[in-house]
Amino acid sequence: MQLTNSSPLELARQPYVWLLALAGLVSSVYLSLLWRIEDVAHLGMSGLFLMAAASLIWDRRSSLTLHSHWLPSSLGAGLVLLSLGYSHYLVGLDSAHFSTEIINLSFFACRLSPFISLLGVALLMSGFRHLRQFWRELAIIAAMGIPSMISTTLSDISPITARFTHFLLSYSGIDAVLKDNIYIYLSLGPNTQGAVKVYEACSGLESMNYLFGLSIVCLIMFPLRSRVTMALVPFAAVSLAFVINSFRVMLMAILTALQNKESFDYWHDGPGSLSFGLFAVLALGGFICC
Repeated sequence: MQLTNSSPLELARQPYVWLLALAGLVSSVYLSLLWRIEDVAHLGMSGLFLMAAASLIWDRRSSLTLHSHWLPSSLGAGLVLLSLGYSHYLVGLDSAHFSTEIINLSFFACRLSPFISLLGVALLMSGFRHLRQFWRELAIIAAMGIPSMISTTLSDISPITARFTHFLLSYSGIDAVLKDNIYIYLSLGPNTQGAVKVYEACSGLESMNYLFGLSIVCLIMFPLRSRVTMALVPFAAVSLAFVINSFRVMLMAILTALQNKESFDYWHDGPGSLSFGLFAVLALGGFICC
C-alpha cells in the first residue's frame, strides 16, 4: 500500500484511516483529561504508550481485517461513548466542583478509560471474530494504567521501602535508626542530624508501575528469543524501580541531615527527581540488551 500516491479522497476510503482517526479522537480527549486533573507524570507516560500502540497499528495497516457486525459494533460504540461522555464531564467541571472525591474517581477513570476506549474502537472495526488481531495494542494500553489502578487496592509498601533504605544507609556506614517502620533518623555528625518520613507517594510504587508497563511495551515491540529472559524482564523492571527509588529516599535523608533545603527541593520535587526515572529506564534497557 503506497501512501505517497494516494489522494485525500482515496485515503478517506481506507478503513484503517478511520480506525486511526477514531483512536486519535479518544486519545486526545483522554490526554485532555489528564491535563485537567494535572496528572503530568502520567500524561507523558500515556503519550509514549499511545504512540507505541499507534505505531503497531500503522505497521500492520495493510494486513488488518476491518469488518464488524451490528452486535459488536453497538457494544463498541457504547464503550467509546461511555468513555467520551465521562471524560467530557470531568473536563468540563470548574474548580469549585472539582472536589477530592471527583479527583479520586477520575484517577480510576484515567487508568481504565484508555483500555475501554481502545476495546470499543477495536470492536467497532473488527468485531468479535477478528478482535484478537489487536491483542498487542490492547496489552500495551492495559499496561499503561491498569497495574497502577490495581496497586492502589494493595497494602502500602512504604514500610518496605523505609526498611530497605535503612539497610542501605546502615550498609554505607551511616548511623541510622528506623522507627515505626516509616521514620528514618540519621546522624552524620554532632551537628548534622535529621529525619525523614517515607510517605506512600515516596514508596516507589508509581515508578514500579511505570517501569513494569514499559517492560511490557518493550517485550511486545521487540520480542526476545529467550522465554526465560522475557519472563524475567517484568520482574527486573519492578525490582530496579524499587531499588533506585530507595536510593532516592536515601539521598533525601542525607540532604535532610545536612539541612540542605535547596538541594533537597531540587532532588525531591525539582528537575533532579526526573533523573532517577531516567536512570531506571536506562537500567532496564541495559538489562534487556544484556
